[in-house]
Amino acid sequence: MVERLLTVDELRDELQHIGRNTAYNLVATGMIRHVRTGTGRNARILIPESAVADYLAGRTPASLVASVGTDAS
Repeated sequence: MVERLLTVDELRDELQHIGRNTAYNLVATGMIRHVRTGTGRNARILIPESAVADYLAGRTPASLVASVGTDAS
């Protein structure tokens, strides 16, 4: 099954109508996984639905990376 990809505006709806700047900040800071397609005016930011679920559960890309390989034995 193919996962649904959300636009930034759809992300805003999923997260209870957060502001546009907040939505773009989540993407820019890496707090929510996303894919960029195209360049310039044709660029789009698409967010997998699973990334929204991960974000709401507190599983962000940054926290996932930090939890991997922390055992320095």
